[in-house]
Amino acid sequence: MIDPKELAYAAKVRSLLDAEITRLTAGQKEEQRQLREQTCAFHEADPFGSIYGAMDELKRENEARLDSAAQMAAQAYRYKRMKKEPYFGRVDFTYAGEDEPESFYIGLCTLNDGDDFEVAVYDWRAPVSSLFYTGETGEASYNAPAGSFSGTIGLIRQYTFENGELKAYRDADLRIDDELLREALSGSASDKMKSIVATIQRDQNRAIRFDLHKNLAVLGPAGCGKTSIGTHRLAWLLYQKKNDGQTPRLMMFTANEAFREYIRGVLPELGEEEADTARYTDLFRASFPGYSVAPALALTEALMMGDSTRTDAVTRLYADDFIGFADAALNESRPQFADVQLYGVPLVGKDALHGRFGALPPALTLTERLDTVYRWAADEAKNNYRMQEETLLRLAEDADTEDLSPTELKARVTAELLRAVRTAVYAAADTDPATVFLRLATEKFGSGAFTKALSDRIGARRLNYEDAVAMLYIAAKIGKVKLGRAPTHILIDEAQDLAPIQHLTLRLLFPKAVFTLLADPRQGIVKAANTASVPLLAEIYGADVISIGKSYRATRELGEFSKKFLSPADADYEIFDRSGDAPFLRETADAAAETARIVKEEEHDRSVCVILKTTERARAFYKKLLPLLPDCGAVLSEDETIRGRITVMPLALTKGLEFDTVILPDAEDLERDPAAAYLASTRALHRLYLLYKF
Repeated sequence: MIDPKELAYAAKVRSLLDAEITRLTAGQKEEQRQLREQTCAFHEADPFGSIYGAMDELKRENEARLDSAAQMAAQAYRYKRMKKEPYFGRVDFTYAGEDEPESFYIGLCTLNDGDDFEVAVYDWRAPVSSLFYTGETGEASYNAPAGSFSGTIGLIRQYTFENGELKAYRDADLRIDDELLREALSGSASDKMKSIVATIQRDQNRAIRFDLHKNLAVLGPAGCGKTSIGTHRLAWLLYQKKNDGQTPRLMMFTANEAFREYIRGVLPELGEEEADTARYTDLFRASFPGYSVAPALALTEALMMGDSTRTDAVTRLYADDFIGFADAALNESRPQFADVQLYGVPLVGKDALHGRFGALPPALTLTERLDTVYRWAADEAKNNYRMQEETLLRLAEDADTEDLSPTELKARVTAELLRAVRTAVYAAADTDPATVFLRLATEKFGSGAFTKALSDRIGARRLNYEDAVAMLYIAAKIGKVKLGRAPTHILIDEAQDLAPIQHLTLRLLFPKAVFTLLADPRQGIVKAANTASVPLLAEIYGADVISIGKSYRATRELGEFSKKFLSPADADYEIFDRSGDAPFLRETADAAAETARIVKEEEHDRSVCVILKTTERARAFYKKLLPLLPDCGAVLSEDETIRGRITVMPLALTKGLEFDTVILPDAEDLERDPAAAYLASTRALHRLYLLYKF
């Protein structure tokens, strides 16, 4: 039996939502109407646009109206979404020193009660909403801009709505009720990641609301919700910054287009604009557009299959030894400055240039130091020129074959002076990353077959992925990476898949950004190119570490099966208690035919993934499967996305994704590689099929 007061409150909130949607929709239309009318009136009054000041003012007003209309439309959209589930939680809190509790209803975003001048529903990111996620009645406190507030939680309640109608609620004690989470997890996988605001667990909430000014590494096993934590943390950060009147710029580093598409839409669902996304190689391509770079997937699979040449290259270029050698060489290098002269007259001596360079902070890159020396030397040369202007103009006139006016002559002399300064400063040191990279590699490894092949690739401007990684590090150290407006907060998913040299590069490129790292060393399938050490990852970023000790994705049966591929230490985490089918182990002489049969058996599943170890094997299997399942698709590169219900994929591209059913047609081969077997088996939400040859 539902309390009539609860039904009445649900009806009140629905009514408030309807009223707000109506108000916002009307306001949006009014802004658009006024924009059209004002623009038409302006053009009638000034058809040729000759009143430039008025045009500028009109442009500013139009932009303001467009922005206002867009904000109204976005808020109306969020309220329309809330109509299906107006709120999901309630917490009753009695402030210290008071007798009566206050009830706070919590939902996707804030909804005000215009008549009572109170908040009917609080945004899940509001400070007081953190009380709901403690999952525990009793003494509690929360921090807000106005200070810290203490008191007692008397009630935590969760609600179930169906199309906006309140159907049930549960009161939780000691923890947020597992039943609601169990129901959410038992549903079908979606082709898009969904928000988890109604089921955020206590440890997840701690990571989401962690100090927005500190770097954070979130560690946990497959299925513990790391990616959800990361995206919700960005939404929480945006909420906090907006309340402070700031507009942060977010950047999310992702590995491939399939995963990028999977997480696209989470932030808009949470009421925020989509964050910029990038792959690591985008940083290289932005600075060196003339180079082509082989994909990271090619390197990953080469290492997985034991390619000795690529393994040797990674071992050399990613090694601490090479990084230290490059650092020392670049830090100790001293430009060979020349005197700045004009028509044989000395203006700035090379000793002065050396002195100025040496006095600059070592933390500056070589390019920054040269730029500073150039600006100083240009000023010095101009000052010395003024003191000898008559002599220099006479020498310039004698040397010039053209008949120039005094003004033209002075302009030419000034240009030549700056050219002389530029040459003396910038020719003193090599700042071309490719040249410096090859020189350092040759000095470190000698002029054998390795550096000869590297030289050939650089000359052809066709680099392997590991070449680009090392060259980008050198470019970052020199200060030759072209970046746009720097992000203020960076989220790196699958952070264990980047090597230490890549993390060091990101720290060099974005020294002022706050980082959130999502990592699971258990899922690093190519140790030579991964960061397996949690302490090292934390050290590079100066990050705090929060570990999530429970996996929520799979059933208990599937989760325990995946643990078998881990060492006892790595398998020391909990599996959320949700029962289901144990893995299905089948022997078959025809893996493609058996896969087709399974897909037809599981026709109710919204998503089925067939996972092979490499792209080559996935492509070959897809060709066999397609005649049997004409509606199946394949994702075989970093640039492709999942388009249908049935997808064939190589293992490395499945990271971060989840599917109702996973089929492993070559289970024997995967099981010979425990890291690969762990990754593949943890992609399944409900069912896992392992096929073995007769």
